[in-house]
Amino acid sequence: PRSTLFPYTTLFRSPQLGHVGEIVHVDATLIASLLDGGFIPVIATVGMDDLGQAYNVNADTAAAQIAIALKAEKLVSMTDIAGLLRDKEIGRAHVRTPVTHNNLVEVSEIEGYKSAGIIAGGMIPKIGGMADAIYQGVHEAVIIDGRVPHSILLELFSNRGSGTRFYRRSHRE
Repeated sequence: PRSTLFPYTTLFRSPQLGHVGEIVHVDATLIASLLDGGFIPVIATVGMDDLGQAYNVNADTAAAQIAIALKAEKLVSMTDIAGLLRDKEIGRAHVRTPVTHNNLVEVSEIEGYKSAGIIAGGMIPKIGGMADAIYQGVHEAVIIDGRVPHSILLELFSNRGSGTRFYRRSHRE
């Protein structure tokens, strides 16, 4: 029998992406063992079906599913933007500003941001995965700006952070 971190079902095949699958389960046994051993696993987001066919999966989706399987406290997504931003006109200038003044977004607000076009394109699976993780027990998720020096340290070891934090009201009360 084959063992794989991401058992998949087929979604579609495309010339650009190859076989694309949907995660049906994450077996976190190996990841937990590596973490317990003091290792930091680097995970390729490729899964396999029962016949041995390899499948691509969105890395943000995989990260969220791994966080859920590990019962993580926090999911951190590092990208090249300063969190969830909206386009704004200030005078004649077109600028991108945070969606909230305190960079906090309650997960129930996500659909409204999608409807307004603020969450679009590649942010849809990223933020969708964060919402899934939060609804399934991860306490918070955050998008941090990897261009900021030491952004991961700022996020994990200070109150400052460097992006947008998503949370569920029931987890913060």
